[in-house]
Amino acid sequence: MKELFDKLYNKSEESFYEILEKNLSQNKKTFIVTANPETFMMSEKDEEMRKLLLDNDTFLVPDGIGIVKAARMINYDVKERITGIDIANELLKLGNKQKKSIYLFGAKQEVIDSMEKVLKESYPNLNLVGMSNGYEKDKDKKADHSGSYGMRAWHWRHILGACVRH
Repeated sequence: MKELFDKLYNKSEESFYEILEKNLSQNKKTFIVTANPETFMMSEKDEEMRKLLLDNDTFLVPDGIGIVKAARMINYDVKERITGIDIANELLKLGNKQKKSIYLFGAKQEVIDSMEKVLKESYPNLNLVGMSNGYEKDKDKKADHSGSYGMRAWHWRHILGACVRH
């Protein structure tokens, strides 16, 4: 597990958002894992997940307070918790500022519909290029289709419900 703590993002939330803003402005794909203790534990049993977490192109950020406390207990300098919902909200703000495109994928249809309203009202410069609920029979095909919008479209899964609440 030491390798995962070594990889854990250990700078401020603000500095992480600066990286996101730069990557977004350059249309650079960014893979972010918001880690909690369960994430680390699952990677102990799942080699594929472990490889994904340790991949050089993966940002592993401390989402759960348990990860922050554990890191500090074993003398890893983790500045602060950076939650997935805060990252999602920041990406929406940055995407709106940079007039990016977004594709909504996942969650129940009611959540997707609510998110569409939130985007139109709160982020008018975001271009919603498509959306589909998380109950697709062929998720891989739908993901491939959403990818046809190019690198500028973001793929949202599992966080839509949390975004709609704001």
